[in-house]
Parts: sequence; structure tokens; C-alpha cells
Amino acid sequence: MRQMKMGRLLLTLLLALSMVIAATACGGGDEPASDSEGAKEPEKITVRIGAGQTPEGYRWIGAMTKYMMPKVEEELAKTGNYEIEWVESWGGTVATVTESLEACQDGLLDVTNVCYVFEQSNLPYGNITYYVPFGVWDVDTALEIQLDFIDRYPQLTEEFEKFGQIPFGWATAESYNMTSKFPYTGLDSLDGKRVGAAGSNLSWVSPRATPIQSNGTEAYNALQTGLYEMSLQPTSFHKDLYLYEVAPYGLIGDFQCVWMGAITINTDFYNSLPEEVQKAFMAGGEAYTYGLAELSKEGYDETIQFLEENCEDVIYMTHEQKVEWADTLDNVPLTYVEKKEAEGIDDVRPLMRDYLTAIQNAGFEPVRDWLSGVPEK
Repeated sequence: MRQMKMGRLLLTLLLALSMVIAATACGGGDEPASDSEGAKEPEKITVRIGAGQTPEGYRWIGAMTKYMMPKVEEELAKTGNYEIEWVESWGGTVATVTESLEACQDGLLDVTNVCYVFEQSNLPYGNITYYVPFGVWDVDTALEIQLDFIDRYPQLTEEFEKFGQIPFGWATAESYNMTSKFPYTGLDSLDGKRVGAAGSNLSWVSPRATPIQSNGTEAYNALQTGLYEMSLQPTSFHKDLYLYEVAPYGLIGDFQCVWMGAITINTDFYNSLPEEVQKAFMAGGEAYTYGLAELSKEGYDETIQFLEENCEDVIYMTHEQKVEWADTLDNVPLTYVEKKEAEGIDDVRPLMRDYLTAIQNAGFEPVRDWLSGVPEK
């Protein structure tokens, strides 16, 4: 009798165990599915990104890889719905510095960096800071003025939109300075010399010297071969591009802290993106804007110290020397305004006057009264 009870108990336990096993195998019960079963693969989006310069040599390009791209990825990782596959083309492999605007417009690049200095005709509003020698020499102030103007002057974004692209991050670089193959002792030392400068800032070169159209990618070889004897570049170039090796004299005049340009995204490509991805790019652009400002300030300080340690001499221009240099120049802001007005662009004048006023309101002592030189029309 006792054996029969034990047998029935064993049978009951075996039946109960088999039911649990069957339920588990069939996915029954109320237990949630494992993470691996419920995970969804992110949709991959290919983005062709590039510029005419390299991230290693140019801080406004380096800020794209250091700040913008990681921020986009960080934002998308919050949901895991999308993942960017970057196809990178730096250093002019798809478009040179003078071709980036058109490359983005034509869809050769989805995202690029456009420098104002190479687009005087196509981007007349953003170029105004290149026509104010010895204006602002502080990155934070320059960026503050730039962002204020972007809010108040739609022309600064519309001029990019005309070329099928949307600016979503803004570049302000440290002030321009010089290295040369000779020591600067005053204007007389410029006689017979040639100065390399890019596009718009050729207007900063005193007529005591001969301006030569050039850019950062050419500067080292041009100085080495004697195409010119002095190079006007953003301060960090003189260290990062090794210009001090072939031009061992530094000239610190803080010629101008300019609006460098913008990172842009092809309009059709942007409109094809999901809203979540669009927002991620906007966040990436903001990270770029402020990240580059920090890189620019660091680059200025590092380069000045480096030149002090590695150049034969570093000359710091006095205020009087800057005034003397500026007095040899044309009325640069007015010349630019009148040129644009002759081209039918009548609204550059108020923007220029507003910019010159903003500089003075920020406490920068002008070396020349540029504002009075651009009268209201």
C-alpha cells in the first residue's frame, strides 16, 4: 500500500515537471523575452563627409572629427534606432578648399566645411570680417558677435542655402599672425618683400610689400622655395604646418579674429533624413561651434609659446606699429562694401556698419576709424 502511494506521488511529480518543460519550450508563461530576442538592429545611414583640408593640420576640420561626429553618434545612441556610417574624404581627395561649396551643392559630399576666405563672391555676407584689419583678437568675443549676427541677419544662412546646403555649425578661428624669413623692424623692412595670404585677407597686406595669393596647404613649400618671404595665417598654422621651420621669425600683430566659415549639409540629403537624425546633426553642429572655439584658444596660446621657444625671434607689434600699418591700407571695409554694391548687393553696408559698431561696443580699440569710413547711405 505504501509502495503504491509512493508510485502515484512520483508519477504526479514527473507529470508536473514535463508540463513546465513543455511550457518553457513553447515560450509559454508570462516571462518576458530575453534582450537578445527583442533587440532591433539600428538602421544604418551612410554619410559622405570631407573637406579640402585635413583634421590633423587644421583645427576647424579637426573639430568635425573631435566634436561634431561623436556628438551625432552620441545622440543617436540614446534610442539605438539609427547608426551613421561615415565615409571620410579629407585633404582634398573629393574637393579642394575652393571646391567644397560646390561639392556639397552637387552631392559629391553630404557634409563639408566651407571657408569664407575662398568664397568672396559666393558668400559676401560671411566675408565681412575679412575686410576689417586689426579688428577683434579674442575668440570668445568674435564668436559672440558671430552668433548674434546669425540670429539677426538671415542673409548669413540664406547665402549657403542658395547653394543647396544648410549651415549647422559655425567656425571662428584664432587671430591671424605672421612668420617670415626676415625680422620685421617696421614698414621699411617690407620693401621688396612678398607676403602670402589667402583670398580675402590679401587686403590686409601693406602696399609696402607685394601680396601673393596662397593658402595654408601651399605655405610651407612657397616659403621654402622663395615664392614669398612672409606668410599671413591663423596663428596655429605657424606651428601645426611647421611654417616656423622655413620662416623662423614670428610677427604677432593679431591682425583679425575672423568668422572662418561653417560646416554644411546638403539640403536634399538633410530633408531625406528621419527627424531624429536631423536633430542629432543640429546637436553635432552646436558641439562643433563651441568645441572649435576652445581649440582655437588653445591653439593660439600653444603656438605663441612654441614660437617663443623655437623661432629665432618673435616680434610683438605695438599699437603704434599697427596704426602705422593700417594707415598704409585702403579704406578696406568701404572698398568691400562699394564693390558688393556695384554687384547689386545693397544690404552689405548696414551689416558692415553693425559689425564695426559691435567691435567698438565690445571694447576693442580700433587702430583706424573704420566705422566713420563707411558712412550710412
